[in-house]
Amino acid sequence: MAYNPVHATVVEDGSAWSNAALVVISADGSGWACSKCTLSNSSALDRCDACGAARARSAAAEIPTAPLAPAAEKPVIAAEMKQRLSENMPRGLVNVVAKAAQDCAIRYWIVDNSGSMSIGDGKRFVTDPRSSVKGMRKQVSCSRWEELSETLRWVAKTATLLRARTEFRFLNPPTGAPQVIVVGAGDGENDVAAQGALERALASGPAGGTPLCASLAGVVTEVRASASALRSSGRTAVVVVASDGEASDGDLGRALAPLVGQPASVVVRLCTDDERVVEYWNDIDGDLELELDVLDDLSGEGAEVHAHNSWVAYGEALHRAREWGGSPKELDWLDERPLSPPEAQRLVEFILGPFNSSLQLDPDAFLGELDDALGTVVEVFDADTGQCRPWIDQRGLVRCVLKRGLSIQDICSRGPGPGCAVS
Repeated sequence: MAYNPVHATVVEDGSAWSNAALVVISADGSGWACSKCTLSNSSALDRCDACGAARARSAAAEIPTAPLAPAAEKPVIAAEMKQRLSENMPRGLVNVVAKAAQDCAIRYWIVDNSGSMSIGDGKRFVTDPRSSVKGMRKQVSCSRWEELSETLRWVAKTATLLRARTEFRFLNPPTGAPQVIVVGAGDGENDVAAQGALERALASGPAGGTPLCASLAGVVTEVRASASALRSSGRTAVVVVASDGEASDGDLGRALAPLVGQPASVVVRLCTDDERVVEYWNDIDGDLELELDVLDDLSGEGAEVHAHNSWVAYGEALHRAREWGGSPKELDWLDERPLSPPEAQRLVEFILGPFNSSLQLDPDAFLGELDDALGTVVEVFDADTGQCRPWIDQRGLVRCVLKRGLSIQDICSRGPGPGCAVS
């Protein structure tokens, strides 16, 4: 292993979280790379030769971090951990999130806390106190920062539960909190401290610019340095960029390009509906041969999914699984194109759990199993329609398959009518 990443959040004046920098120190101690400007420095230097960021003094004792050293074997996710996740997720999605935690050695969340994140065009869904329907929710306006904060809290809670190492890297130093916060490292005491630090960082609010390229440079350096160890362990890294705009410090396509061919995937969680920004990231996705998924907020993504696969309810749990990263490709393709029959079956199983029958070979048996499975889970609030509905619309699923050349007799051997799962 050429490099063993070690993080140090450093302070210029020793009393405030200012001018924080990350360093990546080589395993033999011969050098280090500054993530603020990406320059490689001699181990003899205590400050970056280019930008002057301090290397040695660390004020991060409150939240100690450990080097990334992927385990030789994937961690075991205990049944009680899955049980706690299942309180808000159907069992299929619980398995998706848990498997992604096993397959991924580390998650990097690059968090845009620039000033524009205070703009009030964000969206949140809250329980509707006026509705008698269980699980009914309503959309309320909020700032982009408040919308993202809700996501970050869920990620931190899930990472801690599954002991899935996750680093939150804020673009700008938060007031009263480290610029890098690590959760899910498996140390309960440190995880409690990290949760408190995250809450302080979120409470400090957004301010400053959008130096996405500099933050990405540090992550890219670490991923590439750990690539051999990741491959040996059969695991990957997930990089999530949560932002509402373009980088203020360079070309993001060039910043991401070194990840091509590396054991890593990228999720872009957009915090804006600005079409120009959406197109900007979609162009990057199209230009790079990189496993990259661009996600909108819950309601925006729901509309995109329903444009192609209206038979699946776009619930919050499904959105969270996609934000988590490392999820199956069928979850990525949901908002891009109609799923084929085999893909549709896999998606159903990713949500509800495995089936014994085949949608293509024995559609009647499959739909019967689907009917039973739907009877074991509560209806979910669909962010696109604004209504509570079953996770899978059986009639809609049939129409989706019918478009691919199957007759109604192929879908239900008994034909439509009493006793047919889709009648």
